[in-house]
Amino acid sequence: MEGDGDIVFDEESLLLFHTAREKYALYSQDSYLSSTTATDSASASSIDENEEKYDTTTIDNDNCSSRCLSLWESYYAALLEYPLLVKSLTAFVLLGFADVIAQCFERIRDRNSEDAIMALNLYRVARFGFFGLAGAPWTHYYYAWLDTVLPPTQNPWTWTTAIKVVIDQFLQAPALLAFMIMGMALMECRGISGVKVDMENQYMEALIKNWELWIPATVVNIAFVKPDLRVLYDNLVFFFWTIFLSMLLNQAPDTP
Repeated sequence: MEGDGDIVFDEESLLLFHTAREKYALYSQDSYLSSTTATDSASASSIDENEEKYDTTTIDNDNCSSRCLSLWESYYAALLEYPLLVKSLTAFVLLGFADVIAQCFERIRDRNSEDAIMALNLYRVARFGFFGLAGAPWTHYYYAWLDTVLPPTQNPWTWTTAIKVVIDQFLQAPALLAFMIMGMALMECRGISGVKVDMENQYMEALIKNWELWIPATVVNIAFVKPDLRVLYDNLVFFFWTIFLSMLLNQAPDTP
């Protein structure tokens, strides 16, 4: 029995109502699936982009490593084929560039000085480069002679290594340092008097600093470095030594 105020639907209205509700449900489901598919696609696209960027970075790093390895292999092949030429040119470049670095440090040190010269002294760069060019053949034959007199041993920690270090640092190094200081003074056209002044004022300080750097460096060189790479190793250490030596030899006379 139907009370007053009740709403009565006929069968046709109920059928239309159920049909509309089913269509709405299907529409909602399709919208959800479309949204989920779009989100998944965007996530997949983002992952692909990140993987592509990672792959590109990895390829770039691999290419850089390959180029560096190829450059080293080319250098080493030239070193074996033309040892004197390659060693001399390497020393020329490294020692000349070391003096450029030394002059930059001097500009920073003397930036408040009225005597500070801002222009790069190319003649001074060439002097140090020349010592590298002339010194590399000496180092090449010196190590060959040293290995002939005292053949290398398989064990790096032997009396042979110790004797070589003593010969290098207490016979060869003092003589080479004196030759370098005297040569610099003569190339600066300061004559014998300039040689005497530099030897008296700078030789012992430079020799002590030389031992602080070169004794451990020479132990490593003789004990662990391959014979055909010893001059290259010396040149790399000499790069840093030249920066100090250049600043010492070219400091103002009244600089303590």
